[in-house]
Amino acid sequence: MSEDPHGGHDGSLDYHRRMIGDPHRVDAYERAIRALVRPGDVVLDVGAGTGLLSLLAARRGALVHAVESMPIAGVIERLANDNGLRDRVAIHRVDVRELTLDAPVDLVVSDFMGRFVADDFMLDAMAAALRWLKPGGRVVPSEIALRLAPVELGHLAALDVFEAPIAGLDLRALAPVAEASTYPVTLDPGAVLAPAALHANVRPGDGAAAFTGEHTFTVTRAGRLRGLAGWFDATLAPGVVLGTGPGVESHWDQLLFPLPAAHVAVGDVVTVRLWLDDSEPAWLWRWEGEIRRADHPALPFSLTSVGRLAGGIPLEPLHHDYATLEALNEEGGAAVARGDYDAAAAAFTRAVRGLGPEHDDLAPFLWENLGLAFVLGGRPADAVGPLLRALDGDLTSREQSARLLVDACDGSGRHRDADRYRAAYEAHFGPHPSSRR
Repeated sequence: MSEDPHGGHDGSLDYHRRMIGDPHRVDAYERAIRALVRPGDVVLDVGAGTGLLSLLAARRGALVHAVESMPIAGVIERLANDNGLRDRVAIHRVDVRELTLDAPVDLVVSDFMGRFVADDFMLDAMAAALRWLKPGGRVVPSEIALRLAPVELGHLAALDVFEAPIAGLDLRALAPVAEASTYPVTLDPGAVLAPAALHANVRPGDGAAAFTGEHTFTVTRAGRLRGLAGWFDATLAPGVVLGTGPGVESHWDQLLFPLPAAHVAVGDVVTVRLWLDDSEPAWLWRWEGEIRRADHPALPFSLTSVGRLAGGIPLEPLHHDYATLEALNEEGGAAVARGDYDAAAAAFTRAVRGLGPEHDDLAPFLWENLGLAFVLGGRPADAVGPLLRALDGDLTSREQSARLLVDACDGSGRHRDADRYRAAYEAHFGPHPSSRR
């Protein structure tokens, strides 16, 4: 989160299309408005967008002030006309902080919630809107529970692309920058590695201070920890809760706060403090803590949602000699044999990073072994590049590389590529094993 919280957000039609096309969101808000709005109520819709919530309230007999500062406000009048509700909707093309009304309202309604709520940059706007609420008036949503849990991710390109060598080059210096940003992710419930914690209860009008929480998570399922996922459950009306947790297919998805990648076991502990820093004009998410694993030193982290690129020094010679390459290949092969695919990938990665022009005869073999380690280690997206390098532009040059390339593409969602490479494989080598399923 790095945009100015006072500057609004994306006002494009496609942004609003995702919101009005989210059936969970629309159903929950429609039920809440039906439960809370009474004929003759005066309703203030904050950040009205296309006016959907305004129209739903007007249809229940309310007089609605639709407030929208972005150009999308231009569509509200047409949609109100098309639905026979123009006489019940007053359109205010103004920042809500500058809004002037003749009298207070009975209900304030808004979808001011981004991922983990704050990422829609409307906290100040909601606080300003509530000055127009009558004593005892109603607000939709009335309360929002923020939840947080450590999660496993098989692959997130935005993070993992820097961990594997790219054409033999070491780009790991970019990984800390990537880790210090937040990302939308779509998670299944099975991705959660420990029970979720209630991070904070937020009410409309709350500021950044309400978003602070400290947690200790004890891992209940082994996996590759890659971050903390945040989501919310918003109470829109009594009995109407809009949930956005893992397994719910909504336009919010979940928000990932990356952590250093670590394999964790049952009983390992993750501690974290997460807060929203409003000390600068561009508000920042910050999170810090440590990962404690049995038989490993504590792994601390301290991250902010604006990354920094640190200087570095070479860790190894530019090119290895043959003896070093052979030793690394043997080290990787032994790790594959014992099922330690992370160690195998690390050894083969060191080898390919040390390849020079004098090693062209070894390169395809070492790149193939790296691709194999990634496939066996459940990192198919990372395997695609090494396997293409092993084949060196000739899909028929190495049977194992060509076969694994199909599996890597399928496993990473590159299904069109997989079909293309499968056809090339079968034209030269015969049926691919995956074709026999």
